[in-house]
Amino acid sequence: MANTMKRAIILGPAPDQQHTPLAYLVQDNTTAAAYMCGLVWLLCIIHTFVMPYIHRLLFVISSNKKHSRSAVAVHKVLLTPLVSHGDLKVFSAWSATLDALVPPLALAALCAAFTAGSSVDPALSDIGLQRLATLSMPLMSFSLATALRNSPLDLVLGIPFERTLLWHRWSGVASFAMLLAHGSLYWRQWVYFDFVDGNLAMVRNQWGLGALCLLALMFLTSLSGIRRAVYSFFYTIHILVVPCLLTMSYLHAPSESLVYLTPPLAFYVVDKGLRMIKSHRHVKVVELAAFSDPHADTSLITICAPPLCGESGFKSGQYLFINVPEVSSTKWHPVSFASNPIPTHSRQPTTAQKEKTSPLNTCCQKPICGVTIVLSGKGPFTRSLNTAVTSRLLDPTIPPLTIQVDGPYGRSPIALYKSAIPHWIYCAGGIGVTPVLSMLMERRHDILASGTTSSMDPGVFVWTVRHLRDVEWALEELVQLVEGGGPRGFRVIVCVTREEASDVLLETGGRYDRDEMEKLLEAEKWVDSRRKDGGVGLQDLVKGNVVGVTVEFGRPDFAGVLRRERERDGVVGDFGVVVSGPLSMVADVRRAARTESSVDSLFHVFCESFEL
Repeated sequence: MANTMKRAIILGPAPDQQHTPLAYLVQDNTTAAAYMCGLVWLLCIIHTFVMPYIHRLLFVISSNKKHSRSAVAVHKVLLTPLVSHGDLKVFSAWSATLDALVPPLALAALCAAFTAGSSVDPALSDIGLQRLATLSMPLMSFSLATALRNSPLDLVLGIPFERTLLWHRWSGVASFAMLLAHGSLYWRQWVYFDFVDGNLAMVRNQWGLGALCLLALMFLTSLSGIRRAVYSFFYTIHILVVPCLLTMSYLHAPSESLVYLTPPLAFYVVDKGLRMIKSHRHVKVVELAAFSDPHADTSLITICAPPLCGESGFKSGQYLFINVPEVSSTKWHPVSFASNPIPTHSRQPTTAQKEKTSPLNTCCQKPICGVTIVLSGKGPFTRSLNTAVTSRLLDPTIPPLTIQVDGPYGRSPIALYKSAIPHWIYCAGGIGVTPVLSMLMERRHDILASGTTSSMDPGVFVWTVRHLRDVEWALEELVQLVEGGGPRGFRVIVCVTREEASDVLLETGGRYDRDEMEKLLEAEKWVDSRRKDGGVGLQDLVKGNVVGVTVEFGRPDFAGVLRRERERDGVVGDFGVVVSGPLSMVADVRRAARTESSVDSLFHVFCESFEL
């Protein structure tokens, strides 16, 4: 009786008892691992590549038609966050939606299907215990392959690696869970036979135990809360641990590691080679600008680096990694493109730039061409970069700033839908405006190129900033967006949520009186360099001198914006809503889209997430 009780342990019955259908068909561990590998890749491709095209097809079919109540209900469910507003700080923009459930549920189902029915009775055999480790190898291989910037999915199907990051994370978690169960059950077997010391003395087991410890360290540092708090530590751990982990895996299980870990290692070498080639391209710094205040250090850099400055050099919504040796020889910082992806010569130099004789910029007498990137914040990298930029603006004798770039990478989530959705609303928060600004400039170019008879609706752009000064670096771009006014110009709303109190600024309930704001501007409490150059300044925005640009003080009413756009005369069809900014703002936009969606118009939300 006691022996019989020992046979029903954890995962299921003994080998001679009933198996699940899938486990019965692939009882051989090697075959099961091969099936697991193929199915994981297939599910990932379906989720990241096929499903968006199916969604676009369904959208085109139902476009400009009234939606059924059931379709509206399903749409609102898909926009419902899985966590409360206060818990969003530990989730990414994607993981707060139902879309994020696909990778963990799919991987959990695969692991359960392939392991259910396997024997883990220590008195019988260790086939079931070996099965856990064997099945973890394709998961580990997949996790490594999808973490590369130039991943196989990107090279073959054009799926950017940030789109597969959820699969990378959850396959890593599944691999760790399988190996943890593998090690724990083997330990249980050693205890059962009273042979713990003997097994720990085996070199192969020592390598396996070491690999499990390293994998546990990677798992802990990858948790969202820890990764966000100490991203540099998380990144360093990954860089240092992965080679050691792979080496220990080869020493512990050479045959399985040779089959499953060698291909991603080969892709890793290719990825490193491509990144090295890209990062050694000649980069010419065309323009520098710096804006510094107590709240943030903002640096605007225009560079010309082939092929970024040529035709199809990059697409709106893409980003690149930059390295500034003067700031850090090892730090590569991701930053979005903030300029029009279509090469133009529309950016005009200011009066101050025309008067400079600095070797930094030899083309100041003509319109500036190149791609623009903007970095803002109070972090160590942005602060040091701002210092380096400012020093060169003040002292032209300092050697030009040296920059290395690696990119472009990524794909905008709206790439498939630009031509299918007639109306667009763009929402950005803080420096999250950079990818949105690139999309706006591209859409403006398309509208102007389409002629005066074009029916394209430019759309509305809502930019939320803490301080009005935060928009100074983009004043020229805002003016271009509303250029001409009327149906061919964007409608721009700048929402200022916070300002410093001063002796001439009244604060009431978190909002600031417009008259007092004008007094502050007229008293030149702000240094508005572009205003002094004869261009549009902050005063013009506040006073309403720029047609099409409205400045509001307080938190934005996204639901009101969506409602007004839906109720405009002649508007028919669904809306696309692009949002890029803090997670709290993403949640607010999703909530507004869920509230305002109706049988007449659905609001489809597309998130630009910079969580890598």
